[in-house]
Amino acid sequence: PDSPSCPTDPICSSLDSSCIECNLTASCLYGSTFQAQCRCRGDRKPLNKTATCSFCYQLHPSQYTCSNDSDCDVVATPRERVEVTCTVNSDVICLGNRIFKKIGRAV
Repeated sequence: PDSPSCPTDPICSSLDSSCIECNLTASCLYGSTFQAQCRCRGDRKPLNKTATCSFCYQLHPSQYTCSNDSDCDVVATPRERVEVTCTVNSDVICLGNRIFKKIGRAV
């Protein structure tokens, strides 16, 4: 399904990855750059995007944001670890799921 933030008549190369579908392969060499075969959602014109070979959960923390799944405040020393949900920034292309869970420190 199209993202509500994707324009209906886009200049494909200027869109972020949430509006682009890429055929990614896990056979690339981890950490290397490669040309991902992509296209705008709903468009058949090919578009090559440069990407770094990495699963989304392996990205540098600056490339995703995480939020605590719980409204619970943890009061403990040392701070407890909790499950958080992380979402990859829209300008990043990565392998696997763009939304993933990880264990983080309670805020």
